[in-house]
Amino acid sequence: MDLLNSAQSNQLLFLNSDLATETAGGTKFFKLDSPLQARRGNRILCEVAEAQLPVSYYNVRNSNNTFSVTAQKASDSVDRTVTIYIPVGNYNVTELVAELNSLMAAAVSASFPFTSTFSFDAKTMKISLVLSVTGDSVSSASVNSRTTCLKLIGFTGSESAVISTTVTFTGTNVVNLTHTMNIFVRTNLKCDNIDSTGTKSGYIAKIQVTENFGEIVHYHNIESVKVQLANSYIDVLEVHLEDDDGDIIEFNGVPFHMTFAFFYIEERVQKYVKTMHDKMAELDNVHADMDDSD
Repeated sequence: MDLLNSAQSNQLLFLNSDLATETAGGTKFFKLDSPLQARRGNRILCEVAEAQLPVSYYNVRNSNNTFSVTAQKASDSVDRTVTIYIPVGNYNVTELVAELNSLMAAAVSASFPFTSTFSFDAKTMKISLVLSVTGDSVSSASVNSRTTCLKLIGFTGSESAVISTTVTFTGTNVVNLTHTMNIFVRTNLKCDNIDSTGTKSGYIAKIQVTENFGEIVHYHNIESVKVQLANSYIDVLEVHLEDDDGDIIEFNGVPFHMTFAFFYIEERVQKYVKTMHDKMAELDNVHADMDDSD
């Protein structure tokens, strides 16, 4: 099929997230009073032409702000567990370590008598945790599965503890305070784009986050990458902006702006040209017919 220019005019759709018809679960719904419709014989190509996206989302959120640890004293071998919740917000590593230490210090009690000290090694970019207890030694300790900040602090949950009179954990990975390196634009438009698993994803663009917290990402599709849509009629556009983990991004009340460009192209079916295989098959049929006549 050849894709030809169409007499139908191309269209730009300017989106302001504050003007969405509806917002549900982080998804923006834009109901179009003037729907986009390809004329008969035309197809639609689409691209995210440009966007302004605020880096106003936090690296510590309700989904990754829990730390939980269980420890035992050598004198009684009783499991004692404490769970802390890091306040939602944006942290650098110094602020994060200070907050963890403050929360763990406030959690010391008769039911959890252990002193916990987090520290950061700038050379390795890893966080360590040391547990100790006054007048006794720590016989065992483990980070619990309910911990949701593992990626943030560079832990995997399977770190080997170094045990003496204290217990020391050092993160397997480096600290990762980057919420996401990309913003994926997922829509309800029907396209053939696929994700890392080879599954049709609904993603129509991937925008690199090149700015720091509090700044604006200005995206321009300089390559003019377009996607052919199966849609011929669009009256509602759903927009989900997702992070690297596929979670919808919370911009904390700051609006985003995007421009979708829609191009109408004429679709023409080419006349089929016989291949050598087709011609050989025809000759075989002719020879078979001749044999039958004999």
